[in-house]
Amino acid sequence: MVAVTARLALLTLDRKTAKMDREDTTVVPMRSISAFGKEIPLQDLLDKYEKKLRKSPESPELLVGFANALRQIKRREDSVPFYERAIKNDPLTVEGYASLGEYAFDKGDLETAFSHYSKAAEIMDRGHYYRVRIDLDQFKEGLLDKLMMVAERLGRGLPHPGDARPGGEAPLPARPRPAVGRNQPCPCGSGKKYKKCCLLKESGQAPAPAEPAPRKPPAPDPVFQRLRKSLSRYVEREISRNDFLRATGIFWNIEPLEPIALPERASEDKGQFHDWFINDYRTVDGKTILEGFCDRRLSTLSAEERRLADSLMKSYESIYEVQAVREGEGLTIRDLFTGETMNVAEVSGSYEAVQWDLVQVRIYRMDGKCRFGGNGQIMPRRRIEALKAYLDNARRAFQADTGHPGWPAFLKENAFRIGRFFDESVDEPPMLFTEERHRIISSKAHFTVSDYGRARKLLSREYDFTDEEEIPSGGVSFSWLKRGPSKEWEMGPESDEKGVVATSSIVHPSGQMTFTVLGTVNLYPDRLILECMSRERLERGKKRLQDLMPGAIRHRIDEFEDIHVAMERREGKGEQAKPLKNEKARAMLASVMQKYMFAWPDQALPALGGKTPREAAATKAGREKVLEFIKDMENGEARKKKAGEPSIDLGPLRRELGIGRDEG
Repeated sequence: MVAVTARLALLTLDRKTAKMDREDTTVVPMRSISAFGKEIPLQDLLDKYEKKLRKSPESPELLVGFANALRQIKRREDSVPFYERAIKNDPLTVEGYASLGEYAFDKGDLETAFSHYSKAAEIMDRGHYYRVRIDLDQFKEGLLDKLMMVAERLGRGLPHPGDARPGGEAPLPARPRPAVGRNQPCPCGSGKKYKKCCLLKESGQAPAPAEPAPRKPPAPDPVFQRLRKSLSRYVEREISRNDFLRATGIFWNIEPLEPIALPERASEDKGQFHDWFINDYRTVDGKTILEGFCDRRLSTLSAEERRLADSLMKSYESIYEVQAVREGEGLTIRDLFTGETMNVAEVSGSYEAVQWDLVQVRIYRMDGKCRFGGNGQIMPRRRIEALKAYLDNARRAFQADTGHPGWPAFLKENAFRIGRFFDESVDEPPMLFTEERHRIISSKAHFTVSDYGRARKLLSREYDFTDEEEIPSGGVSFSWLKRGPSKEWEMGPESDEKGVVATSSIVHPSGQMTFTVLGTVNLYPDRLILECMSRERLERGKKRLQDLMPGAIRHRIDEFEDIHVAMERREGKGEQAKPLKNEKARAMLASVMQKYMFAWPDQALPALGGKTPREAAATKAGREKVLEFIKDMENGEARKKKAGEPSIDLGPLRRELGIGRDEG
């Protein structure tokens, strides 16, 4: 067994060893070693390597093997040049960096150890492994455990995925500092607690957003308020009940009859119906209520109210994409239909909106400024293309019937059709698949337990069963992970194009390694329950448990439940995800998200015709699709940030694909 891999494996099995002193990490000499397919005395092994190296002196595999053999006979210093040569010939030699890190650590040189471990961790997913004889995931976990230990001793954070590194050079050393308690003053002198300052910066994650300071709402526009009150009185006195019923039927797409039975979406109305009723609905005389009001009451209005009424009569509702947000000032928005971009003086909306939101709202122009003429409504981005196609068909029919071309004329008369689209189009929940492309269904297998102690001991020894945790009723829970004996799976028949792949993972404390959760094992003194997300996982899990614990458990029965029903039932019980408040957990999640982001450009996507985003971005049409994906992700990250959840900046992703910040 290679010395370094044995040591790294030990670290993964017992996290407490991460606190060992370097004297405890001495490699024990062995008389023989397994190599080239058989047991070979170490001196004979060295002779074989020397002979092979004379023929292939620059082979990274032989150099690593020879260096490992030298370490086994305690010639550690002699092994260093061979690891260095292996790295020179193959810069992706993970074992070379890991072994040099181990050597530096044993000498007490934490800075050099940190540099080598960091490089090994940086390339571990794409690097080359020549002499690793244990499970590769265990090797990687051990490497990350050691890197975290060294980082903690140095008082610094881990390298962030995608951090720039000079080619082949170690980062400049940082001066080690004493350990600082989370609640102690930060050594940087900011006056903040360490956990609220540099602890998070070192972890690569911005601090959890503080509670927003109370903001004073903008004073209502007195002119707008006076005009609205006058219009409300006019409606009460002059507009018939029949007009109101007819307007209700048109807007909500219902029968205009008493008693009014409003649809479910009406519960989310924030004044949109009233705004449309006043400004766009035409009464039996063919005029809008605002137009009729001005005809009859114009003389009662001030000059400012007249100018406002004139601006509103020219306005219409549309859907706008938020290009930029200036909190406390306003927004830059673009009309999705006309393409017009404008700055809007909208203070309240600037505190609610984020970039790339789609907002249905009325815009009016007055005194050279654009303003919201009512409350905006956020639209779902994922359905916008279907909505645009739906409205475009209606616009063409409207133009043919009336002779009025263009989107403004159409939207002035037909903004209610936006709501009708959501009434008439059925938004079926997507089919959900596991990573193995099997249909997701809540699945449980029930077993009786005859030997609880033996069953628990066996589970706790297995690499694919982890995260042991005490649970009520005297039981213990394990997570069943896709690693070790459970790593390899045959892919199922389902296609990504038919649905959505859903997954659940646990994250290594470094944030640089994740494992898919295949299921959960709840072990009690008298019973065992295996819970999975597909029939196929359940069958595999049942076999794994029965092969592992023959005689200790006996299968009784399986049960299955539609996943959507199960989710609704859990939501009804209030079983919802809790926000992450622990700073380290936030930093870890952000690191995982960033790692995914850096891999995304080279992942083949069915929505791009099987191309990767990098490949698709080479054509104009493909670039537009990739840009929409990025905007969707940026919008989601902005929403997370506003909600105080971990989020990442997608600027590096744009740079990687050559898509500028100004594109969108």
